[in-house]
Amino acid sequence: MVMLVGLVYAMTLWLSRKKEDKFSYKVLKPLSFTIILGSLISTSVLFASNWIIPKGYSSFNLFDSFYFTQEILFYVTYVLLFIYVIVQKNSIKIIRSTFYLSLLLLFVAFIAHNLMSDFTII
Repeated sequence: MVMLVGLVYAMTLWLSRKKEDKFSYKVLKPLSFTIILGSLISTSVLFASNWIIPKGYSSFNLFDSFYFTQEILFYVTYVLLFIYVIVQKNSIKIIRSTFYLSLLLLFVAFIAHNLMSDFTII
């Protein structure tokens, strides 16, 4: 977690020292935030959905193709975060809201694990 925060702030510092009118700045900023923060929030979605989604709904067929629900949730989370990074210009607000949402999802995963399984940490 500390490495992830360090990478985000190092990338933010490097991007802020670059000229903002360059094409590389306009492309690298949303892409880097999406890759770095998306891995955190998408993993939190996977942990939470593992215990919330019933086993019967973990996969489905659509147009003769087999899909996994968690895989679709993982990629949808990445796309939604990318759209949020493009729309929201304040990078500190992006980082804060992503950390809060991932913390909430990890807490939901912890509570759901304690309720659904026979093993509790407490």
